[in-house]
Amino acid sequence: MRSLRSIPTLALALLAATGCSRFHRGEPAPVAGRSAAPAAREAPRREAPRSEKERVREAPGEHRFALCALAPHSTAGLRRLEVLRIEGRADTLALVEGKRLPLSEVVGEVPTARQMAWFSAKKPLTLPIGQHTLRYQIYDVGRVIEAGDLAYLGMVDGLPVYAAAEDVAPAARELKPLLEEDRDLVRLLARSPALRRQLRSTDVLYVPLSRTGCVFQPLLRMTP
Repeated sequence: MRSLRSIPTLALALLAATGCSRFHRGEPAPVAGRSAAPAAREAPRREAPRSEKERVREAPGEHRFALCALAPHSTAGLRRLEVLRIEGRADTLALVEGKRLPLSEVVGEVPTARQMAWFSAKKPLTLPIGQHTLRYQIYDVGRVIEAGDLAYLGMVDGLPVYAAAEDVAPAARELKPLLEEDRDLVRLLARSPALRRQLRSTDVLYVPLSRTGCVFQPLLRMTP
């Protein structure tokens, strides 16, 4: 699998606030007592430059850009928003169907990893699979990942959970119609043998650290 990009902790806050998609290459730091985690397969993608027409639409003091945002109640789990920053204003606006709406209102109150008790206590995320339980421990630091490189698996206690798209590609066809009916990952695992098989061989999951900016925390599967 190809390495994901990682960024310094201070830069994460700036990236989540501005939607910037530039970040530096880096390798995850090893966890004591374990071999290095398998690198995720996400292929790097950069935002295409905006056309002259898009630039012309900006009024003086306005800055428009694309921003990745969580969308756990959709089958994709993520969406791309066009947002607007206006000089002199602290808030960010999202452009939806020709309307300018507060970004926080459009994204909604989606839980992030920092709100989870297990994450705050540095404990693993647990997922029951049949008579067994998979445990995924917090690994290294958060990093920006392009939305198209992740596959949405569902939610655990309201928290969206993702995997590298290539890692779960064999189960994608079965997973999408399931997500249209239910987005609880534990229930989906109980219903889908294909998803259970795929998750058993998936070493890394990702949970969001921010509602916007595509900043994710990797979780490494623990060996029994």
